[in-house]
Amino acid sequence: MGADGKGKPRRTGRSPHERAINGVVGVSRERTTREGGYLTMSRRRSKVSNQKGFTLIEIIAVLVILGILAAVAIPRFMDLTEEASHKAALQAVAEGKSRLSNQFARNLLTGAGTSVSTIRSIANSNLQSAGDYKIRYSASGVGVDQIKVIATGSGVRGSNSGVWTLPH
Repeated sequence: MGADGKGKPRRTGRSPHERAINGVVGVSRERTTREGGYLTMSRRRSKVSNQKGFTLIEIIAVLVILGILAAVAIPRFMDLTEEASHKAALQAVAEGKSRLSNQFARNLLTGAGTSVSTIRSIANSNLQSAGDYKIRYSASGVGVDQIKVIATGSGVRGSNSGVWTLPH
């Protein structure tokens, strides 16, 4: 008689089905239980089978999105770079105008000539370097009491110009 008292001997061995399931990697016999007549099991998975990753479609979708962003962003970035170069040259023009004003003040205090031609000749001989930009002072295309300040990049891109007017 079995342990349950019904006269059937209790089976201590495993069925062929249980042996087949337990032969699968990561399935433990201790965790195999019988509930409601169905065999349920929880599997212990190895590190390799438990790792999750991206599918090929997900990776392709990300690459397509990055490609679209790059196609839109790169031309805008190039325009911003060129605009920044011209703004930096405009700063060099402002520095050139400031130098002309300082030279005019020096000439006024020392009694040297304060004419446009005198200040322009001094500026062209001494006040040409402004960091990454070379500054030129010209009288062409401007009024009688004005000097055109032209900044051109040396080693950098960008150029700009402006007009300095002789103070009265």
